[in-house]
Amino acid sequence: MKKFLKSILLMAALTIMTLGMSALVSAAEAPGKVTGLQQTRSYSNSLSFEWSALLEDCRYETQISADGKTWKTESEGTFLSNESISGLNSGTTYYVRVRAYTGQSYNNTQVYGPYSDVLPVATNPKSIDKVWQADATTSSVTIAWSAAAGATSYQIYYRTNGAEIFKAEVSTTSYTISGLKNTEALPFDYIEIKPVRSAGAYKAAGTTKSLDTYYMRLISAKIKNLYVSTYYSSLKEVSLGWDKPEYYDGYQYQLYKMNGKKPVSTGVSASSSVYIKNVKNNQFYKVRVRGYVTVNGKNLYGEWSDYLGLCHQPDLALKRSGRNIKISWKKVKNAKNYSVYVSLNSKSGYKKVATTKKASYKLTKFKKKKLNRKKTYYIYVIANAKMGKKTVKSNKERYWYLI
Repeated sequence: MKKFLKSILLMAALTIMTLGMSALVSAAEAPGKVTGLQQTRSYSNSLSFEWSALLEDCRYETQISADGKTWKTESEGTFLSNESISGLNSGTTYYVRVRAYTGQSYNNTQVYGPYSDVLPVATNPKSIDKVWQADATTSSVTIAWSAAAGATSYQIYYRTNGAEIFKAEVSTTSYTISGLKNTEALPFDYIEIKPVRSAGAYKAAGTTKSLDTYYMRLISAKIKNLYVSTYYSSLKEVSLGWDKPEYYDGYQYQLYKMNGKKPVSTGVSASSSVYIKNVKNNQFYKVRVRGYVTVNGKNLYGEWSDYLGLCHQPDLALKRSGRNIKISWKKVKNAKNYSVYVSLNSKSGYKKVATTKKASYKLTKFKKKKLNRKKTYYIYVIANAKMGKKTVKSNKERYWYLI
């Protein structure tokens, strides 16, 4: 009987020891918490992430969730410390977590460690369909683009000589580049817009859309060096020219009578020259020009040039009176006076012989000598007017003479 009791006690002790050892072994085999989760790659329908491998000889289980509440096991049994998941929606935020375990699933000996902290991850947003210039000033351009589905922000880059330079990240669908000069070319070759979806510290970037500076405009600088290139008095027309500014799509001009407040003629030109019709003889005019650029279907106008005064040359009537020559012409509106020029050579050597307020002049001497009937005298008259503080002269395009 005593031997039987001893056997019972010994078996009970061994059982207790075995159970205790099993608990100790199980506790020792439970892996620690997985840490260091981070997203490494993203595509439109898939993503990758990794974590810090544990030192224990263990496997990993990964799970994914669309809302952070309902979880789906993506893989179980991998020894690797990274995972790729496909079949996802573009431009979407998901959540992933990982836990390690030891043991085998076939004999139900798995011992799981705790789940990692939840990591938000994202797939790439959809592409931007279109980029265009939306507005401009003399020192800035505003770029706009169509919204990319799934994007939470957009990264702006300059591309110059092949180099990509990050400039800004915005949550809107437009961006203004300031500090530019409308007398210089833009300091970059392209503007690039990259749609981004942020998930924690990771930015899932979609396809870049670019806009060439060829399609960008600043408002035109003030037109300089406005001049009359040709007078056509018989046609009552003039041709204007000016220095071409850095930015323009066309030009607008306004023609006024010298003291007029309303333009008598307005027009546009696509080139840095223009013909103006109905410029009457015997009338002083003033004209100004400004450039414009067309941005987003709207014409944006630059500053007007300074006024340029113009007038056709007065036509002369010459008549001999003995040795003398009587010169007459029609009065020119807004003229203050007239200058009379004479030469013995049609091409050069003209001397101003008089300035008069009348519309006629009697030429009796040239170079302090009385006129010689055997010589030919070449004559023209310039009308003079005031435009502000400036003196404006009529054109000199021809001469008159008597044989």
